[in-house]
Amino acid sequence: MRRRYALSPAIIYFGLTSLILFPLLALGYILTVDMPWGPLIPHVPTSSNTWLLTEIMIVLAKLITGSIVQKLILLTIFILAGLGAHRLASLARPLHDYPFAAYTAGVLYIFNPFVYSRLMQGQWLVLLGYTLLPWAVASLWRLMQTPAWPTAWRAFVWSVLVAMASLHAVGFVALAAVTLFVAAGKAGIRRRAAWSLALAGAWAVANGLWLVPALTGHSHISSEVGSFGAAQLQAFATSGTIHGSVPLSSLLLEGFWPDLQFRYTLPSTLVTWWPAVVLLGSLIIIGIVHIVRKRDRLGFALLALGLIAWWLGMGVGWRWSAGVTQFLVDHVPFYRGYREPQKWLMLLALSYAYLAANGTAWLMSRLKQMDWRPVVAGVAALLPLLLVPTLLWGAGGQLKSVQYPADWYSVRTVLDKSAGDSPVVVLPWHMYLRLSFAGNQGTLPGRVVANPASHFFRQDVVTGNDAELRGVPPINTTALEAVINTKILPQRNSITTVGGTLRPYKVRYIILYKEADWDSYGWLDHQTDLRVAYDGPHIRLYEIKAER
Repeated sequence: MRRRYALSPAIIYFGLTSLILFPLLALGYILTVDMPWGPLIPHVPTSSNTWLLTEIMIVLAKLITGSIVQKLILLTIFILAGLGAHRLASLARPLHDYPFAAYTAGVLYIFNPFVYSRLMQGQWLVLLGYTLLPWAVASLWRLMQTPAWPTAWRAFVWSVLVAMASLHAVGFVALAAVTLFVAAGKAGIRRRAAWSLALAGAWAVANGLWLVPALTGHSHISSEVGSFGAAQLQAFATSGTIHGSVPLSSLLLEGFWPDLQFRYTLPSTLVTWWPAVVLLGSLIIIGIVHIVRKRDRLGFALLALGLIAWWLGMGVGWRWSAGVTQFLVDHVPFYRGYREPQKWLMLLALSYAYLAANGTAWLMSRLKQMDWRPVVAGVAALLPLLLVPTLLWGAGGQLKSVQYPADWYSVRTVLDKSAGDSPVVVLPWHMYLRLSFAGNQGTLPGRVVANPASHFFRQDVVTGNDAELRGVPPINTTALEAVINTKILPQRNSITTVGGTLRPYKVRYIILYKEADWDSYGWLDHQTDLRVAYDGPHIRLYEIKAER
């Protein structure tokens, strides 16, 4: 019986994940905002925390194609998220008698506004860090309870995996480790401290490839974080999507800054929203009372983490939390990297999942007739689906699996034959642009996607590096990008020798997508040193003529 039960959570969470992703498993790529995907997976520098993960994905893409890799990653995210929260909740003593209540935690950890918004924005690395968070927290709690080699090894593995996916989640795990250490009490504190320090040291060594350059200021991580200023804190501030209230929106796991800018259905606008909030909120409140009565140390730790995350998650979006955020930015190294603080709500979602599961267990304990207990547990587990039904069936059909146009492949063939290792300039000059073939965004045709050139063309592509957000400067400006930004584009109506300007940088080809504002690039046809090498319905390729 135990073995059969151990298998059932994986089967159930696989089934729920299938209800979310099944329409997206068709051939093609899911393209949305921060998830440009294609046949290729671009390399990242070794000083990046995602370097090893990226290299693994590159190998897999060569074996099973990039499309399948993307689908496997999304399947992994949802299945492991549910299982992780389920197993963390199962550590609660009341759930030992009512293990079915843990499904409330797993389903709520999948079906909530935070997950929905991040999926719509294509932030798969953020979601991967979110997925690994409950596994890391559970392993750390086991280490605090039983400081020894087996528990330390598991905590090491999960914390390293978190770092491979999300730097923001590293901070969340660090805060969780400190909170769990305190919650474990005074008993065995010296042994616990020794093993915790050993774990921290081993983690630092394992992550030295990116950690040392970041700490010494010799990586893109340190340079990017160093460039984040007050304007960016405002640009990425948590918003009040629910009645204009940032505290309420954050408390209900909304408030992601693009939610009001991109045309996708917000959960808080649905008729099922408030009934689900009231019922789930009741379970969470019952769960809080339950952990207080049972003196559940893990519950206390997760409740504290949830409250801290709620406050920090509001950032400068609320006047009462803005001061704390500014203090942390000014005095805590690398905290300015949390310029978009709504990510803190990962911990609040985890806290809700654990507390709701405890509330469900309490309800089951109060039912005298055994036949009703599974019914109550089942209803409680299905409540989160009322909270965010828009996640089901490819986000309610808002996301689709699409193919790149055939003429994109034709251009890639031309470049593979004749471009060699020369860089290729890609226009229109946008970091994000609306692609007609990526699906629709609300009532608007096309979907805004980060420029996918590096995921499609094998050459070193040079694309727009400006997110075009107020207060957010261009990132990693190279000499070639600077020439395009400061010389070519400002003089586009008078320049006639753009090829000569690009030739010193070994550029031989210019790609022009027939997307977004491409019709404003007609000046390319007036250049004396360019010729059209390919012209299709979706893309045009210019070749720079050889110098005479």
